[in-house]
Amino acid sequence: MKEPRLTHVRKLLSSLRSSKAKFVSLEMAATWLGLYPEVLGEELSYFAPSILLDPSLNVRSIEPYLESYAQEHSSTRRIKPASQREVDAYDSVAAFVYSKMTSAGGLVDPSLRLDDHDLRLLAKVVKKERALLKKKSK
Repeated sequence: MKEPRLTHVRKLLSSLRSSKAKFVSLEMAATWLGLYPEVLGEELSYFAPSILLDPSLNVRSIEPYLESYAQEHSSTRRIKPASQREVDAYDSVAAFVYSKMTSAGGLVDPSLRLDDHDLRLLAKVVKKERALLKKKSK
């Protein structure tokens, strides 16, 4: 059994919460999500293996399992954007490289790896410097 897609699980949970129906069949849930019943049944067979065989199975009965699955798999790390204050701390790309990528003595450290946040910050500093150069050339 392959694991279900987290987006499908979240959409199904929101559809179940907004619906007042006490019995939700696989076909009804698939219609809500815009999927074929076989595709949704394959994904939900992770929680209830007999869902494809038994059309009278209520999808609401596996709602707690869907919620726990969504809770466990939604703990992804959040992307922290580079703030304007951090961008303004560097006058140019050279200043960024000197402060972040050099070791003692001012030599660039080739073994240094920038994390995602620093790369986003560098991209914004480059964008800022290119805008200044464009403005000067006019």
